[in-house]
This record gives sequence, structure tokens and C-alpha cells, in this order.
Amino acid sequence: MTKLRNALRRCAVAGSAAALLLVAPLGAHADNTVVDGDGVVPVTESASIDLGSSCVGTPLTKVVQVAAKRNGNYGNPQVFANDAVLTTTASVTGAAAVSVTDGSLKIPSNWDRADNNVMAEGSALSITVTPTVQGGLSGSLTVELSGTGSSNKTGYPVTTTTRVTLPWTATGVTCGPAKDTTDPVIRWVSTTPAANAQGWSNVPVTVTWSCEDAGGVAAPTVSQTLSSEGANQSATGICTDAAGNTASDTVSGINIDLTAPTIGGSASPAANGNGWNNGAVTVTWTCSDSLSGALNDTVTKVLSAEGAGQSETATCADKAGNTADDTVGGINIDLTAPSLNISGPASGASIDLCTAGALDRPSFAPSDALSGLATSNDSWSQPTTGSGVGSYTYSAWATDKADNSTAESRTYTVRYGAAFGGFSQPINGDGKSRFKLGSTIPVKFQLTCNGSPISTAVAKLYVSNADLNPDAGIDEAISTSAATSGNLFRFSDSQYIFNLSTKAGYTNPGSSTATAFTAGSWKLTVALDDGTTRSINVQIIK
Repeated sequence: MTKLRNALRRCAVAGSAAALLLVAPLGAHADNTVVDGDGVVPVTESASIDLGSSCVGTPLTKVVQVAAKRNGNYGNPQVFANDAVLTTTASVTGAAAVSVTDGSLKIPSNWDRADNNVMAEGSALSITVTPTVQGGLSGSLTVELSGTGSSNKTGYPVTTTTRVTLPWTATGVTCGPAKDTTDPVIRWVSTTPAANAQGWSNVPVTVTWSCEDAGGVAAPTVSQTLSSEGANQSATGICTDAAGNTASDTVSGINIDLTAPTIGGSASPAANGNGWNNGAVTVTWTCSDSLSGALNDTVTKVLSAEGAGQSETATCADKAGNTADDTVGGINIDLTAPSLNISGPASGASIDLCTAGALDRPSFAPSDALSGLATSNDSWSQPTTGSGVGSYTYSAWATDKADNSTAESRTYTVRYGAAFGGFSQPINGDGKSRFKLGSTIPVKFQLTCNGSPISTAVAKLYVSNADLNPDAGIDEAISTSAATSGNLFRFSDSQYIFNLSTKAGYTNPGSSTATAFTAGSWKLTVALDDGTTRSINVQIIK
């Protein structure tokens, strides 16, 4: 060993080569710096570093591991001491840069007993190169470990340093743009028009999406329009980016009904055979829709005013808002009965024969201002009396084309009235005439109109006892006229005469029992064929 040192001193003038040997002694006598180019532990010694290839202008980085390798006798100045903490430094040549990412490496505490070639690991660095041209690049990497040495001899350095230099290579290549493999982002924007409250549309529906991608998109928005009707349809939008990547989104539940509903109406009750109604008419429409469904199954309207040629219109709507109209016309309503327009006196009139004369048959002029007359007729009932007195009845009726009917009956009574001139002698008008029981009482009266006698009247006599005490009065002469049989007055000499025998009993009209006369006050009643009666009292004495 002494001889070697002396030889080195003698060669000091040989230049820098001798100095390099002092820093990095022969591997057999010094710990070594080892670089592992694959960057993976455990460290294996590399002779060179291949950084690989990179696109021109794109940095290329390689991480390498650094270790101290045991070699030489412990105590040698070029052997690190146990537990020494080493510092890692590095430099690079060529178009590259190097940085130490972990510069601390600790020698194990048993380094003095470690076999040669044992590694002390723990340091790492990265080397970066950015190719500027296409083709191969090269340079060198020098890594140095420095720390406390194991020699304690005087004249030897306390710090031991060991280094290694390795070549590095890299390749620059021309690259196209980076391939975009990320799909664009698609977002639903709108569905136009929006569905109504029933969830339906009655026009084509357009769905719009937005498209986004960092590398650009073919179009910022995409849309699809659904023009066909149908329930629960769906629309799909597809976004495409500049690299051709696509993304899609589907919007479903789209309901479109483009067709109006069906509507049909009818009137009730149906018109009669003349085409008329005489009451309110209800028109009902039926609504149907085969797709979205009718909003209402029926629509009803009532016409209650009278008039000819009326009509009513209704609208049916489906759930999509489509509508259909229908008009039911030709509705004729007549609520008013026809008018009879009867001439003559009002019903219940009492007519004096002498004042009005014989009653003429009334007439009527039926009319109907709206539907018109369908049928009409009248009737006339009159008494059979010869004079024309008694009850008359006139009836008229009419029906219009709407089956409204009206009818009216009028009853009139023709009376003798002023034609009755009172009772004639021998009966006084004051009721005080006295006749002998068993005698004949001449009962007389006249009916005259304007001085002309009425000879056709029918008069009947009724008798009744007023009391048994005859009143004071005038005693009349005894009549020798023959008694009248039956109950009817006879007309003679312009007057009506009934010779009442008080000798025999008298049977009133309609009775089967004879009334026997006694002294007293008696009531004599004439029943005329006009329905009226005239009465007078007479006194019968013994």
C-alpha cells in the first residue's frame, strides 16, 4: 500500500487523470456509487440510462435510484463509516436537466461487517429531457455520494466521496395531436311546447339539448322534432365532439294528439210529425277521441225559448286541446196555444129576449202566430123552446202544429125578462085577492115584446100553502070557467090562462101526490120555460 501511494505521488505531474484516481480510487478498494436506470428497488447497477421517446416539445422524465455499494476494507479512506449519512448530488450534460428528489442516504450500522457488493439504498433523482428535434439525443449523468469515511488515520480526509458517470439517451419523435377519447357532455335544454295540464300536446314537439366538450363540438345544440301523433313517444339527441366521440340522451313520455275529437248531437224530445215541440228541447252531444281521450264525454244545452228554426252549437275538446264543433239546427218550439177569437157575449150572460131578440150563433176565428193551426172546430147548442128562451152553449177549440191546444165554452141564458107583464085579474098584484074554497081561480099573465104577444112560451103552475089563516083582502067573484087539467097554461086571447080548481086537489109538476086546498094563504108560482119563476099569493076562504 505504501508503495502504491508513493507511486501516485510521483505521478502527480501527470495531470488531471491522476487527480480523478484520487477522488475515485480503484473499485476494489473503495465504496462505489451505483445508479439503477429502471428506477425500481431493489437497486441493480446500470451501465446507461435510456429515457425512452417523447413527442417533440413534450418533456420526458425518468426517475433513477441511487445506492452505495460496499467494496474495500473498512477503515480505508474510501469506505464510508457505519451510520454515515450521505449527500447525493448530480449533474448532467446534453439537452437535459437533473434534480435530486431524495438526497439522503444512510449507511447501515453494520457497514464494517458487510460483504462486498452489498447495497445501501435510499436516494433517488429524476432526469428530464425535452426533445426539440426529431431523432436521437444523448448526454451523460454524473452522480456523487459524499459522507463520513471510515478512516481515522492522520492525513486522510474525513469525508469520503464516490461518484459514477453514465451515458443517457433519448429519442424525439413527431406526434400528431393527442387523441380525445372523452365523450362530450349532453344536457337537456327544453321540450317545446311544454305539455298541457293533461300531459298532451296538439302540435309537433321539439326537444333541444346542449353539447359541450373541451376540444370543441360539432354543434353547440342538437334537437329532434316529433311530428307524428302517439302516446309515450321518445326523442333522442346525439352530441358529437371534434374527435368524433358521441354522447346521447333520451327524453320520453311525449304525448302528441293532432286529431280533433268526434262530436255528434241530437235533440230530445224529438219533434212531432209537424216538426215542432211545445216544450223545452235538450240537445246532447257525445264526444269521443281514440288517442288522448275526450275531456268530457257529453255536452248538454237546453233551448227553452219559443221560435222557429232555432239551433245550438257545442264544442268537444280532447285532452290534447284539439276541438270539434257541431250545430244541431231546425229546432222549432211553440209554447203558446192558439187564439180562438170568439165573437158574441161573454160566457154567463143573461139576455133579455125583448131587448136582444133571438141569440145568433157566435163565431170564432182561430189563429196561431208561430207554428200555425193544425185543427179547429166549434159547436152550438140551443134550446128547443119556440120563443128562443133558455140556455145556449157555444164551444170552440183549436190545436196548433206544436200540439198546443185551447178550448173555450160559453153559456148564455135568454130570459123573458121585461116580457112578463105581471098577473092579470082577477088576481091582484098585492096578493090580497080572496077566493072561495071549492071555487075556480083563473090564473092569468101575459108575455109581450114591444106590444106583440109571445105565444110559444111553456108555463107550468105550482101551488103551495103559505099558512092556514087567510089574509084580509078583496073577495073576488066566483069563476064559472072550467078547470084546467094537468099543469100547463094555455095561450088564449094574447094571454096565458090556467083555471085552478080549489075543489079538487092539485098535483104539482113532477109530483105524484095531490095537494088538497084548505082555507088559508096560498102561493101560486108560474115556472116559465126560460128557467125563471113568477109567484103571487092568493087567499082562500071558506
